[in-house]
Amino acid sequence: MRDWDLTAIFHFLTIPKMYLGNDENDIEQKVDIFLSAYEAGAKLECGFRGLLLEHLMAKYNISSHPGGFVNITKSAAALKNTDSLELIVTEGKEVLCKVSDSDGANRFADILRKDIADFVKKGPDPQCYSWGIYYWYQIVKFVEKWPGVNLNPNEMELIQKVTETWEKCLYPRVNEFPETLKNDMVLLKELVERNLSFS
Repeated sequence: MRDWDLTAIFHFLTIPKMYLGNDENDIEQKVDIFLSAYEAGAKLECGFRGLLLEHLMAKYNISSHPGGFVNITKSAAALKNTDSLELIVTEGKEVLCKVSDSDGANRFADILRKDIADFVKKGPDPQCYSWGIYYWYQIVKFVEKWPGVNLNPNEMELIQKVTETWEKCLYPRVNEFPETLKNDMVLLKELVERNLSFS
């Protein structure tokens, strides 16, 4: 599984209804169609769908089923006494954590570090604060919701500081960055890049 796949599938599992809609009828089939289409687009380089099925069959002791993905997820959800979408989200994140963190690789944490470093390096357009803060919040949301090995406490603290300072700039809107925000973002970039070099 490529780094891009880790990020894309985690985004899907974080807000699945953005991809699937609010109607949960036949949700297993909708998820299967989405993951199969994603796999085709990824030229079979992702493999998440197969890993999820293997995980569910092993964890819930389910034999191979002629109904495939739909019936396996239904069976696992019944055994766990939960709905199918909640099961897919929870178990899917567990699969991603195994992919990311096996052998101490901590791939997703490094993806977050690279995203932060790239964001700070490019810098948001001071004339387009709304887009800049939206993209920053996407990174922060990933940091907050990732259940596997994450950033270290120093990185987390600086991310929070940058976020709080940036929010003060937006309300009321100010069309230039204060020096404290610039300095904190530079410190954050240096910190994540330094941690990347040791990963």
